[in-house]
Amino acid sequence: MTTVNHKAHTTFKTVDLNVKSLPLMKQSQVEHDIHRATSEGSIIAWQEISPARYRQAIKDLPKEWASYMPHDKGGLPIEDPISWNTKEWTKVDAGFKRTHTGKAKVSPNRYVTWVKLKNKETGQTIVRMNTHTVSAGWSHKPGGVTDRAWRQEKWHEHMAIMKQMVAHFEKQGYPVIVSGDFNRNHDKVLGNEVRYDSGLSAHTHGKSTLDYMMSSRNKELKKLGFRVDDHYASDHNALIGTYELK
Repeated sequence: MTTVNHKAHTTFKTVDLNVKSLPLMKQSQVEHDIHRATSEGSIIAWQEISPARYRQAIKDLPKEWASYMPHDKGGLPIEDPISWNTKEWTKVDAGFKRTHTGKAKVSPNRYVTWVKLKNKETGQTIVRMNTHTVSAGWSHKPGGVTDRAWRQEKWHEHMAIMKQMVAHFEKQGYPVIVSGDFNRNHDKVLGNEVRYDSGLSAHTHGKSTLDYMMSSRNKELKKLGFRVDDHYASDHNALIGTYELK
């Protein structure tokens, strides 16, 4: 158990993991990564879970796990699901927002998913947000990338929407934890609106830091610890944050 009740304080761990899908991993590697992540925390934010067999691996988690795996119009699966351990958390609400429509041969639609979770022992509630932004807007690969200006424009639109979402939940009184693959290296991706609990140099993708774990500036939410786990088949490391709600 990663959650304890001590004078109405909730201590828990949450994980962020991009499960590489380009190129696709072997299913045994996908299952390894997914099960390792669920062994390290009670709330998991996933990215790149668009392939059907990746989604099935999450659906096949033990019965104490539940997941928010939404679809957009036309049944299009959203690649950023969130999972939680039902022994510790109850879903109060959930939703997603499309930040922008994709562009053929450049980038798919991009989204933010969120789940409002109440701790079963203490009744304390948090909002967990997850995302994966447009890639390569600031890439320095030889030969460059196509549609750089479009990518950067959509990335900034994405950030503006996320800032509004964090502010919305904060105004309602809910502490917010945000993580995901932001595809920008060593950067305060959400400005000063959040605390950068993973720091700006966590080396989550080789020497680059593209994945971040952040929290809203809520006095009821405190970071107790953070670490990066590189024992995954994916080309992204997992981010693991330990938090206290009081």
